[in-house]
Amino acid sequence: MIIRLLIVLTTAVSLAAAQRSDLRGTVADSANGEKLPFATVSIAELKRGTVTTASGFYLLAGLPYGTYTVTVSALGYQTRTATVRIAGTEPVSKNFVLSSRPIEVSGVDVVGQRSTELSGATVSAHRLGQKDLMQVPVTGQADLFRSIQVLPGVVAGSDVSSKFFVRGGAGDQNLIIYDGLKIYNPFHAFGIFSIFDPDIIKSTEVYTGGFPAGFGGRLSSVINVQSDDGNAARFAGKAGVNLISGKLQLEGPLPGENSWIVNVRRSLLDNGLDRFLTEPPPIEFHDIFAKVRFGGGDYGKYSANFFTARDRISARSAADASHDWNAVAGSLRISDLLQDRAYFESVISYSKFGIDRTASLSGVITPASSTITDMSIRSDFTIFSESQDLYLFGFEVSGLGSEFSYAVGPTRSIAQKLTAAEFWSWFRYQTTLGPVALDAGLHTDMLGLLNGLTFSTVFQPRLSGVLTLTDVWKLKASAGSYTQRLLTLTNEDDITSLYEAWYILPKSEEPEKAVHLIAGVEGRPAPDVTISLQVYRKTYARLSLYNRDKRLSTEPDFVRGTGLAQGVEVMVRWTLSDLDLYSAYTYGRTTVTVGPYSYPPRYDRRHTLNAMATLRILSGLDLTAKWEFGTGYAYTQSSAMYFRRTFDDLGRSPLLNDEGSMYISLGEKNAARLPAFHRLDLTLTYRYAAGPVRGDAGLNLINVYDRKNILYYDRKTAQTVHMLPLMPSAFITAEF
Repeated sequence: MIIRLLIVLTTAVSLAAAQRSDLRGTVADSANGEKLPFATVSIAELKRGTVTTASGFYLLAGLPYGTYTVTVSALGYQTRTATVRIAGTEPVSKNFVLSSRPIEVSGVDVVGQRSTELSGATVSAHRLGQKDLMQVPVTGQADLFRSIQVLPGVVAGSDVSSKFFVRGGAGDQNLIIYDGLKIYNPFHAFGIFSIFDPDIIKSTEVYTGGFPAGFGGRLSSVINVQSDDGNAARFAGKAGVNLISGKLQLEGPLPGENSWIVNVRRSLLDNGLDRFLTEPPPIEFHDIFAKVRFGGGDYGKYSANFFTARDRISARSAADASHDWNAVAGSLRISDLLQDRAYFESVISYSKFGIDRTASLSGVITPASSTITDMSIRSDFTIFSESQDLYLFGFEVSGLGSEFSYAVGPTRSIAQKLTAAEFWSWFRYQTTLGPVALDAGLHTDMLGLLNGLTFSTVFQPRLSGVLTLTDVWKLKASAGSYTQRLLTLTNEDDITSLYEAWYILPKSEEPEKAVHLIAGVEGRPAPDVTISLQVYRKTYARLSLYNRDKRLSTEPDFVRGTGLAQGVEVMVRWTLSDLDLYSAYTYGRTTVTVGPYSYPPRYDRRHTLNAMATLRILSGLDLTAKWEFGTGYAYTQSSAMYFRRTFDDLGRSPLLNDEGSMYISLGEKNAARLPAFHRLDLTLTYRYAAGPVRGDAGLNLINVYDRKNILYYDRKTAQTVHMLPLMPSAFITAEF
């Protein structure tokens, strides 16, 4: 049915364009044959242009007869121009290859891509390239989630965790997509860094709000990661070592302009973070990524990939428990030109994440396990029109399974197995009306429609627009409705959560719901200055909160709540010849309401400021400085401490000798604030080349002035546990 609809639509469009023709093709990297997403293809004579898809494909429909100059550009590459003649009715094919441009200031691309909104009518969307992920000063190694934490609206959990929260949303409200795979636990143990090695990441789309139809199932943000396909031109390799891990990456060509890539990473210094964590650090972790690109013809791309990761923490004492995390995922991805003006992409994927916790010898910590599986089929279709309008539609069908069990005592345990299905469909229409670019869409919960859920839950409209005021300034706005049925069973008061179980809300129950409203202005008041300001309001119409006051089996597991997150974001970037400056400020306020009680969640932060500067000292030698400031997170104070008799052994111990146990009475939830956080980090990077081998070597200094930032207060010992002190780390990479 979908194929027939595509044929009818594209045939009608073709008949209307009898005296015109199309220009189409791909844009690739000249060094390795990698297709380049988000490259700009424009024709100055017609004042028309487009952007390549994630597969590097472009199409300009309905061009009148004539000879034109086509310009192709991409960030980090030399601009290419070519003369193309349009004649006849047959589509004209033109593929482009771009050469890498030497980067004079390491970091210009970083902040430039980070501060650049995606093209079209997107509002709160950012694009990061591979170079972006390598520049932010970090402990040990570059990391995707550490890098996006410098974006406005994104706040970090702590120094020792790369977990993040977006515009007042909880950690499980972020949709993580990796080559079409939904990743349910994208972190290594403790969340110290993500499971994605930056060397295998080609591009990343980050939506901090207002994401369009086609993305659903989460309330706050979308992180859409595309991986490298491998080098189709020659055999190549890369190795690296840092404070925490070592890695090896190999890639090369296959017959028929195809390619493969394998990346392996493993922990090296198991005790490197011992002094910074109250729990024992990971004794071992590893992740493996493999991908093969094959077939696809002139415009298509077929690929298969596999990913696995594992972490293990072993008990060090009788009071400790051992933890095992494991993740495995794989997908088959197909994209191709279906008709003259219809492009499609389909993904079949499977992912599984599990955690097992063994009981401590003392019995204080009980055993527990949790598993979440997801098998999905997703198809996206794009129809290009002569008027430059785009019609995008698709569907996604998922089968979900969740199992968890835990012991609540020496003789009692609780186990639950849940299954569910999701069926989403969507339609988007992108158009330009004079100075206004619009992106309107509808995301639909098809199974919710069959299950009798409310109209506003089933049909989720999305609308965003950009009004070009002048050559310098643009106004932006977005609104959308979003729902979520999957959530994690975690305690938000835990500084580091080792056990997170995914739970599926019953299909008869209304899912969580949020409504996004965003408005802003963006401009370039000078050729080397970019300014962006946005205000947002995220209304949580429904939240499902774990009922921690449950005492009886007849009481509900979850209670309903509402919430409100609102704030203002400002981003400024100033690029000079040898210096690049970037800053992002966020004012945010989040409130959760359950019954008569309202409180800020623990991750609510009022003020956040990130400032970065990259200075070119000498050719090949760069210095990057990053300063972060944030007001204190919310926490619940202890109102009283007392001893209560336990009456454990009245038969042998007199009542007078019963010392009892210490209990803590808590005050109003999250009514207090920790002291402000601030920290300066430095990275010195040297790029070297020795014959066929080249690479980077560098030194990181974390917390340069040794600020005593508070991680948490230990209620029982009345001691303060601090985050990372002054800490040096080094890294080196070599590639050929």
